Amino acid sequence: MVFYSWTKSQVVRRIDADPLKVIWDETGTRVALVTNDDTFLLKYNKNEVNENLDALDPEEGYDKAFDVIHELQEKVTSGYWIHDCFFFTNEKGKLHYTIGDKLFLQGHCGKNL
Repeated sequence: MVFYSWTKSQVVRRIDADPLKVIWDETGTRVALVTNDDTFLLKYNKNEVNENLDALDPEEGYDKAFDVIHELQEKVTSGYWIHDCFFFTNEKGKLHYTIGDKLFLQGHCGKNL
């Protein structure tokens, strides 16, 4: 997966992942990469990337562009960011949410978010 800056015409970061879904928050600072087995919650370090534009590798981007917030060993079927909390349902219909690296079960629901 390649994150690319269209305004700067540069690769921001190349990540070895083949996500089924990419779910951004409203501010563009947090993203969930949903794969077949896991979900990776990442924080985009926009200011650090902008300060290091000259150090970006043209093929790989900037290695500190993203921080891993949390790795969920869940098959996420749907999700939504509210500020820094990620709400999601899994394949069993359970509604969870994360705050930082903590995972909480909210309840059971009959359909996806």
